[in-house]
Amino acid sequence: MYRKTVTRLALQYSLLILAVLALFSVGLYWWVDNMFDTQYIQEVQNRLGSNDDLAVTAQQQRTVTAAAEVAVEQFRTVLLVADVVFMIVVPFASYTIARRSLRPLVAANEAQKRFISNASHELRTPLAVMSGEFELALKSERDNDYYRKTIVSTKEELERLNHMTNQLLELQRIENNMSKTSLNTKAILVNELLSESISRNTKVAKDAGHTLAFRSDITNGHIVVNAGLILTALDNLISNALKYSKSKSVVIIGVEVKNKTIVVFVENQPKVEMSELEEKHVFERFFQPKEEQGKNGFGLGLAIVKAIMDAHRGTVNVTTSTDKIRFSLDFK
Repeated sequence: MYRKTVTRLALQYSLLILAVLALFSVGLYWWVDNMFDTQYIQEVQNRLGSNDDLAVTAQQQRTVTAAAEVAVEQFRTVLLVADVVFMIVVPFASYTIARRSLRPLVAANEAQKRFISNASHELRTPLAVMSGEFELALKSERDNDYYRKTIVSTKEELERLNHMTNQLLELQRIENNMSKTSLNTKAILVNELLSESISRNTKVAKDAGHTLAFRSDITNGHIVVNAGLILTALDNLISNALKYSKSKSVVIIGVEVKNKTIVVFVENQPKVEMSELEEKHVFERFFQPKEEQGKNGFGLGLAIVKAIMDAHRGTVNVTTSTDKIRFSLDFK
């Protein structure tokens, strides 16, 4: 399907370019031929000046006319050669342009396929669990404890689905706000913002067996942001770091200045090094490493972080090494 589409688009590009080239060549040749037929001959004769000898004048006339005809013929030859070269080159150029034109659409289509696949997986798992629980409960008479466990298990899966729905709604809300002129932003001391984020996540980190540490290279740095959204982004980054960090490790939340840009980062020591594929798709909705699929979370946290930074006209980046993963929020 992709090859057929590229070939069809390349053919359309080629026909369009060659049609324009043909019209241009015909028009250019007509203009040059007309110019050499009248204006050129007259201009040359004017420069040669008049001569009383009629024989010489006639010879000049024949010479100038012959020169004009030769020039037009040579121009026609060059034009035909150029057109032939273009006829050979244009299809290849059109094919390249067609592939480049379709590249964003192909990427979007692949992202959509991954989104549908991952979303289907996240929805299918809790639904399958609930269906199985109900099916077993209805096969025969059960005691009250069994029914109670079934209800509790079903409630947990429903809460899981509800949490995922809320995250999707939050993501949609943030993306919708990107088109608005105001996010209710104000200047905030970045150190105070990070201190608040650490304070609200300290207990969670402690319960998970980790420690949060603060590092700052600046004292009075301000960022103009929606504080609530940035705290949400930091919460998601810290939650992600705690989930994938080595046991009893330190998660660093810090801020630094690079090229006059304030950069907030969350850095941790990963259990497993992030692969190139994971690094490429880590900010997509529902994307999770294979070993984490079906476990806690839905792969929406980092997508929300990216949406928040897009709304602030900033960027979020990830850099990896064998012993460190850093997620950076760049505020331009």
